[in-house]
Amino acid sequence: MRSRIARIAGIAACVAALAIPSFARAEQGVPWVAGTIGFHTYAMGDVNDDIHGINSIIAPLNMEDIKSGIGLGGAVGMTYTKFTVGVSYERLKGSSNVSDVSGHIEYRVPANLFLVEGAYRFPTSGSIGLGLGAGVGLVSSSAEFEFAVPVITDQTLKLEGKSPAFDVFVAGTADVYKHVAVVPMIGYRYAKVTEVKSDGIVLTNSDGSKYELDYSGLMTKVAVRFTL
Repeated sequence: MRSRIARIAGIAACVAALAIPSFARAEQGVPWVAGTIGFHTYAMGDVNDDIHGINSIIAPLNMEDIKSGIGLGGAVGMTYTKFTVGVSYERLKGSSNVSDVSGHIEYRVPANLFLVEGAYRFPTSGSIGLGLGAGVGLVSSSAEFEFAVPVITDQTLKLEGKSPAFDVFVAGTADVYKHVAVVPMIGYRYAKVTEVKSDGIVLTNSDGSKYELDYSGLMTKVAVRFTL
């Protein structure tokens, strides 16, 4: 599955690399920069299984499942008559913790998401627009599991890995000023880290399968775009 996704991502990137110069030759694009904020759902099955096991030990204390998180980032790109292309970065966040006088346990699952994205813009004559887009790139996780008991121990386990990622989305555009537009987006993101390492050792589940950090799910975000 992973190799298939990597091949698809590679083909899409090559197509984009060939297509973007042709757009540039056909017409003069308008450059832009944007800041983004989003709310996303995750599918952290292995992490949540760990949390359930911890909850069975620390009851009546309880850690919440990690099902969602915010994302903060930015993007740069070019807008043409029918297409928009760009490169984006987003810092995905998510965590769960529990504490009392006896100690502290916390899962933090931040990740860096890098995407090359393009969108088709439906024709419009007004200040409101709509488009369909997709992107390919890379997700890199820097998750941590922290376990602390005062005086006795304070340990942090780093969980690292990277995998191909892609998204598909619907994007609106609303011009709010001469060089400023608000761009809401909603779609689906696939971003599953299928091989997670800690201190260079590949982590596995009790059944022998590889431990995964899965940031796949519903993607919603809003960008404020400034044309240059």
